[in-house]
Amino acid sequence: MKRSAKFVCVCALALVVGALLVYLNAFSGMVAVAQSQNATKTTMTLDLVGYNYTNHHIEDYEVDNRNGGIVRVSSPTSGGSGSMCCINLSPGESGAIFVQVRWQIDGCSYTEKDPLTGKTEVLQHYLYKEEFVKATRTDAGKPNHLETHFYPDGSVQVQITEEMSLPRLRLSEDRVEKLNFPKCSNDQKPE
Repeated sequence: MKRSAKFVCVCALALVVGALLVYLNAFSGMVAVAQSQNATKTTMTLDLVGYNYTNHHIEDYEVDNRNGGIVRVSSPTSGGSGSMCCINLSPGESGAIFVQVRWQIDGCSYTEKDPLTGKTEVLQHYLYKEEFVKATRTDAGKPNHLETHFYPDGSVQVQITEEMSLPRLRLSEDRVEKLNFPKCSNDQKPE
């Protein structure tokens, strides 16, 4: 009788261990599938670089609420800004990356008296534009930069690159940069 009880215990233990192995094998398969799905959604850390093909500097711009800084008017050989650190991006379900770009497109100036000094100061009020843009990849290299290209017609394009690109547009060296904003209505800060 003692042997049959031991036999039953050993058989029961073998069944439990076998079931546990089947469960662990199935679970590890699910983990492998989840890991392979997440492998295509790796996060990229990129520098922001601005290219300004308009006739006025861009006081500031943002990509997904990350400040890219000031973008001067691009020359025939440079984009207009340096690189600003950093933005983290991950592809969506389809593998595409979309970003929200916000940039200063115009403005007006007004005067205001400083309450402490009594001096009159000329201040700027900036007007902004926002667009939801697809970020394209042009090369298969290591992603290092998120280039934002601002065009004279008010459009914007975003590109992920390994190296900083030359400007896309061949700009005239005699183009006149718009340096000053017009006066705001009634020389007052707009609401």
